[in-house]
Amino acid sequence: MRWLSQILCVFLLLGCVESAADDFCSQVRCDDGNDCTEDLCDTNDPWVCSFRAAPMNTPCNGGGVCDSAGGCVECTADEQCRDDYNECTRARCQDGGCGLEPVSDGAACSGGACRAGQCALSSLVVPCTEQGIRNAIAAGGGAYSIDCEGPTRVITGAEIVIDKDVFFGGDGLLTIDGGGDHPVLSVLEGKTVWLDGISVTGGFANGSCGGLSNAGKLLLTDTAVLGNEATSGGGGICNSGTLMMFKTTVMTNRAQACAGVFNNGTLTVESSTLSANVATSGGGGVCSSVMLTVSRSTVFGNFAERAGGVENSGTLILSNSTLSGNTSKGPGGGLWNSGVGTVTNTTLSGNAAGGDGRAISNVGALVIENSLVDGDCNSDGDAISSHGYNIESAGDTCGFDHETDQVEVQAKDLRLKPLEVNGGPTITHALLPGSVAVDRIPDASCELDLDQRGVARPQGAMCDIGAFELREGGR
Repeated sequence: MRWLSQILCVFLLLGCVESAADDFCSQVRCDDGNDCTEDLCDTNDPWVCSFRAAPMNTPCNGGGVCDSAGGCVECTADEQCRDDYNECTRARCQDGGCGLEPVSDGAACSGGACRAGQCALSSLVVPCTEQGIRNAIAAGGGAYSIDCEGPTRVITGAEIVIDKDVFFGGDGLLTIDGGGDHPVLSVLEGKTVWLDGISVTGGFANGSCGGLSNAGKLLLTDTAVLGNEATSGGGGICNSGTLMMFKTTVMTNRAQACAGVFNNGTLTVESSTLSANVATSGGGGVCSSVMLTVSRSTVFGNFAERAGGVENSGTLILSNSTLSGNTSKGPGGGLWNSGVGTVTNTTLSGNAAGGDGRAISNVGALVIENSLVDGDCNSDGDAISSHGYNIESAGDTCGFDHETDQVEVQAKDLRLKPLEVNGGPTITHALLPGSVAVDRIPDASCELDLDQRGVARPQGAMCDIGAFELREGGR
């Protein structure tokens, strides 16, 4: 009979042994592909597999639980249902699925009372808590004031999704923190949102958009986005809609690319600062593929493999701004442009690159006027066009060939002070009296009525080159 047993084993592709049935079962694979059954080989009849139901609440299918009858369901108890962060609903598990039911009307909620499953706010002042913030967003409209008695950090349990038109402010006291676990805020497409006096920090995305993402219309004023991280693009901010930043700071964010701001929409940066953001590939401070307007702002101390400060592959308008102390391991310490750009009354100084282009690396179409470039350019052919009144120090690499341009200017003749507070919302490089940049641009060619700080141009007989206009008396 031994030969018959061996033939049968080969035929069944089970593999056979000549020892006891329990040794045989160690070589038999019983698996019905169901997480909610226990796969067993019958030691009394080793040709038979049995599949009895796994214990209730055994994890299954990467998120469900077993129901003790061999089925994988969403839940077996209310507490297994996810929190929807709504005080006016209660999670219920019914027939293996999670649902919500409203709590009784009149029950207290943060800032008001429940009505038909929503928190009806009693005023435009809401508690300085995660639930208070969520309730203000859910109610929509505004302007809501978040009632923080002092500086308050609210660590959120999950990303806050803004799905209503809303305006709310934190009076400079509120910090919303993702706790290093999830993105902090997102604005959905078609929504109009204004955030004022709020800090966004501690966001993390395993992908793009660590801190804040916008697909709608978003205005940020007196806001800070700092200390967020993404494994892909947009450590601080992602924008695919319309975003305006006014008196806003984007700082110490990290990402593979576009560490500060990742723009695929329309972005306006005014009177703002982008600083100390780090990208392991391109775009330390900001990178943009569509429309980027930067005015009266400072981009400094950012780092990337390419384009330490600003990377543009779309359309760029850069005016009355300072790009300083940015670093690229490759080209483009201050600015890397492969799109179409104009640079007006801007100061680039102290930027660093692994090769040429410490100040500017350009492979697109770039027009520069009334600007001070302290550092070299790396340009593809004649792609940089000078409209006059530009300075390059200390060489002649930018192609400034207008009769009013000054090239090969020595650093001592720039008389450029270090980056510091000189008035206005952002730090700047002040000019000292006697600088070759002072009183160089005729009034008719000044282009801009104010400097980066908001000081009127001209202060002397003519306007000054760069972002800073020297007042009489040397300030």
